[in-house]
Amino acid sequence: MEIINLIHLFPLALFLLPLPTIHGYSSGAPGGQCQMMMPQHGAKPQDPGTSPFNITISSVSITNSDTLNVSIVSDLGNYFEGFLLKAVTIPGGKTVGTFKILEVANGGPEEEEDASSSEESDESGESDKEPNVQNGKQISAGAKYLKCAGARSAVTHNDGGHKTSLEVEWMPSMKYVGEVRMVATVVKGFYTFWVNVQSETVKVSKS
Repeated sequence: MEIINLIHLFPLALFLLPLPTIHGYSSGAPGGQCQMMMPQHGAKPQDPGTSPFNITISSVSITNSDTLNVSIVSDLGNYFEGFLLKAVTIPGGKTVGTFKILEVANGGPEEEEDASSSEESDESGESDKEPNVQNGKQISAGAKYLKCAGARSAVTHNDGGHKTSLEVEWMPSMKYVGEVRMVATVVKGFYTFWVNVQSETVKVSKS
């Protein structure tokens, strides 16, 4: 009789087991996402043509001793919670150059977050260990450096707050000559994100 009762209870025990949690990274993309730039949120990215976010650049031609102002800007009424931004060579897609974080504009409409946003993890993986300090001062909250191909070679978020824009400065390697493009993954919510958002092509010539 006891064996029969255990057999009947086994399916109930399986039903009561907790389901595995799919974690995001509210404190920034992990270093392991540098190549694919695909959030592990259990969802497919949105159509790039529908992105309400754009990458703007201050020039389409610089020398390898110049700097380039780069911004991620949201359409009016939109906001993003997370991002991963880097510069890649054309062709080849190799991460190149370094960034300096200038400003993160926080805000945006208060909307109900995706159901899984409360399950996000604070573990950010292989972030750049260099602190977000410039000229002896703590830089703008909302962004931090990520080591994809050297220190400060990418920028990601460091909190899950609503952001309307990001402004950074990009510097090519003094040895690099060729074309580059800024690429980003931009996350609006746990299940709503865009991958491979691109800027115009930038030509880098010898100074």
